[in-house]
Amino acid sequence: MADDFHAMVIDVVSPFLESAVDLTNTSPLGEQLDSMAMVQVILALEQRLGLSFGAIDIQFDHFETVDALARRLASINPRP
Repeated sequence: MADDFHAMVIDVVSPFLESAVDLTNTSPLGEQLDSMAMVQVILALEQRLGLSFGAIDIQFDHFETVDALARRLASINPRP
């Protein structure tokens, strides 16, 4: 199921990176995004998914790679 989120993560994260960076599932994100960019990525993902993430849903370690963030997104249950 995380495979469904890889393209979304790449699409959302790409504008916050240097234009020359080609993202893959193993691309490290934590090294390339500062904390403000991470917040903007979270807000963009919330908007795209129609969810409101809690502190436990998205943490800095979830930004290790594109795959780590995609797996975390796949594990989040929608809230009413």
